Amino acid sequence: MQLLSQHRVPRLGGMPSTAGVTRTFRPRARAHSRGTRCVAMLLGVVLGHAVPLRAQPRAFLGIESASAGAALPGEWRTRAVRGERAPRSRVMDSAGTRFLRVEGTDVAGWFVRPVEPALRPSAGALMWRWRAPVAPAGADLRARETDDAPLRVFVAFGKLRAFGRAPRTIFYSLGGPEPVHHARPGHGSRDVYVVRAGASADATSWVDVRVDPFADYRRAWGEEPPDIAVVGLLQDTEQTRSRAVADLAWIRWVPDGGT
Repeated sequence: MQLLSQHRVPRLGGMPSTAGVTRTFRPRARAHSRGTRCVAMLLGVVLGHAVPLRAQPRAFLGIESASAGAALPGEWRTRAVRGERAPRSRVMDSAGTRFLRVEGTDVAGWFVRPVEPALRPSAGALMWRWRAPVAPAGADLRARETDDAPLRVFVAFGKLRAFGRAPRTIFYSLGGPEPVHHARPGHGSRDVYVVRAGASADATSWVDVRVDPFADYRRAWGEEPPDIAVVGLLQDTEQTRSRAVADLAWIRWVPDGGT
C-alpha cells in the first residue's frame, strides 16, 4: 500500500450472527507508507465538527437496513487513492448473515466515516468481524513493494495538525506471512502506525478482532491519545496488481467489560 502524497479529495458537504473465532491482538508499533498529505486532505473534510462523547457502545457500519446489492450507507464517503481505481463495495446477504463486501483488482481506495460525537479516550475496545475469501497474491506488510491488504480498518485521532499534517492514524491490517505481532514504523510518515491484525490465510472464514486503539496510540507515540474522530476502511492491491475480496459483518466500539 502507498498513500499518495498529492491525492486531492473534493470537499464534502454535511455528513449526512455468524460464529467466529475471537482473537485479541496486543500489537507493537508500526507505521505506513507513501506520505500522508492525502490522509490530511481526506480526513480533513470530516474532522472539526465532532464533539467528544464519553464511552458507550457504538456501531459504525450501519448496513442493517440496507438492501442487498447497495453500496455503503450515506454516512460513509468513498474515494480512490489518487491515480488508482477504488474498490467496489456492496451489501450482501448470505445464509441470514448481512455483510459488506469490498473487492477489486489493482485498486486502492478509502471508505471513511466520521465518529460523531468523537470518542474520548477510555477503557474499551474496537471490535469487528471480517474475512478474506481472496487475498492479494504475494502481499507482505514488511516490504514497500508488497505492502497490500485485502482490508484494513483504521482510526484517526483528533484534528489536522500543524502545517497540514494528517491526524495520527492507526491501520489494522489483514496481513500475510509476517510474524503474528508484526508492526513497524512506516515508509516516510511518523503519523501513521500499521498493525498486522491477523493473517488472510486464517481469515477465509469469519474471524472476530478486538483491539485497543487508545493503548496502541500510547504504545506507538508515547503520548496520551486525543479523541477518535474517524473510523474507516481501506483496500489496496495496487502494489501487487492483484485481486482481493474481503467481507466485514460489523464494526463497533465496546466500553470496558462489553462484548
